[in-house]
Amino acid sequence: MVIYLAVTISLTEWRAKYRKAMNESENRASSIGVDSLINYETIKHHNAEEMEIDRYRKAFEVYQQAEYATNASLSLLNLCQNFIIGAGLICGSLLAAYMIATKQQGMTSGGLLLLVVAYGNNNNMTSSRLRPIHYLHTPALWASKLFWVSLHSHTR
Repeated sequence: MVIYLAVTISLTEWRAKYRKAMNESENRASSIGVDSLINYETIKHHNAEEMEIDRYRKAFEVYQQAEYATNASLSLLNLCQNFIIGAGLICGSLLAAYMIATKQQGMTSGGLLLLVVAYGNNNNMTSSRLRPIHYLHTPALWASKLFWVSLHSHTR
């Protein structure tokens, strides 16, 4: 769980720059679109439709690239989270199998069966139990931002 939290927090802080770039480029593309609509008559009068189309196209392409980077970083975060959860389930299963094979007290084949059925089934049981920790990256980002804002406000 500690590894999961550390990876989630570090990747979330790393991908914040991509999210910020995407939001800024979206705002820029939207403002260009609104500006073109508001100044429609002026653009038509000066025969600048192609220039406005190119300006909007370039801004939208920048937004699409930033959105791609944001989605790719989110996919990397989810991949790392799923890998850590899967590795934990494999390690738990191997440990339970070892304890059964060496006949250690407290572990029976029923315990391994419980582990495999409850956490190894990828249908509903695993996803419903582990889904809440996939969303830890959002509160972790908020907490780190609040910490740094608080730290900087007290050091001035």
